[in-house]
Amino acid sequence: MASSPAAWCFCLTRRREEGKRTVTAGLKKTHGFEGHLFCPQGAITLRFFAIFVSSVVNSIYIGSLAFFICFRIVLDIMTTTRSPHIKQRVVLLHGLARSRRSMARLERKIAAAGFDVRNIGYPSTRYPIQELAARFVLPAIRSGFQDSDAPIHFVTHSMGGIIVRVLAEINPELAIGRVVMLSPPNQGSEVVDCIGRRWLFTALHGPAGSELGTGPDSIPNRLGPPDFELGVLTGDRSINLLLSLLITGPNDGKVSVKSAQLASMRDFRVLHTTHPFILRNPIAIRETICFLRYGAFSAEETRQSTHDNQNRELPVEQSGGFQ
Repeated sequence: MASSPAAWCFCLTRRREEGKRTVTAGLKKTHGFEGHLFCPQGAITLRFFAIFVSSVVNSIYIGSLAFFICFRIVLDIMTTTRSPHIKQRVVLLHGLARSRRSMARLERKIAAAGFDVRNIGYPSTRYPIQELAARFVLPAIRSGFQDSDAPIHFVTHSMGGIIVRVLAEINPELAIGRVVMLSPPNQGSEVVDCIGRRWLFTALHGPAGSELGTGPDSIPNRLGPPDFELGVLTGDRSINLLLSLLITGPNDGKVSVKSAQLASMRDFRVLHTTHPFILRNPIAIRETICFLRYGAFSAEETRQSTHDNQNRELPVEQSGGFQ
């Protein structure tokens, strides 16, 4: 049978179409495929490709969501079980005839060291010591720290240290932590003994100033020994030579080295500075922060000075307790 090129092309095309139908029918019978495997584009139909892509995307989304939920649960557990960092609280109390501005440098340095500081002012020359403590200082402390029952540390200058001792007696519930006293008249001041009854002294320092003598009836000597952690820093230099003549032994112009001490104190240092300027002394500031953190002083340059003064001023049985 003769054939022409056109007949051959027709036969090949027909056989190719029959082969496509045969393969498609076989896949439909065995795998349930619908539609044509061989399409004009020569690829798998878009329907199956879309299903595949949708399954992959859904799997990624569900996996990511599950990971995020688990991560948040673990993070919440770690956050609730870990104790939050709370800054230690510190109250600053200035001395007689001074103001809270005198403690400003200490306030900045202690706050920069990570403490929560309240610099409290009170009318030091208008009322007796006990009234100052109960009527002004204690309410200011309660107002400044209302959110926690954590202990409160104190840093005081001069008469401010006596006010803390009064607070400890009139309000035992007050949680007093560590206390650093700068030049405190813990056993009174000889200056008050000599000129405390003079009109000019009373006019300048008020009733509280007259209560700071060294006699047994003075406020400092009527108070019992404190039961809080106490560190004392005092000076042995003076800018008021006239007042220093009234004081026996090394002194800072207002308080003698011996009168600044208490038997129950945890640590003690003598610095080469004066009564008013101890507040700005860099060693005093550094040692104050050290005691607030660790309950002890540390600087080696102050240890030698302390050792020399203790050997000169303290009885032998007491000198070892202050090292």
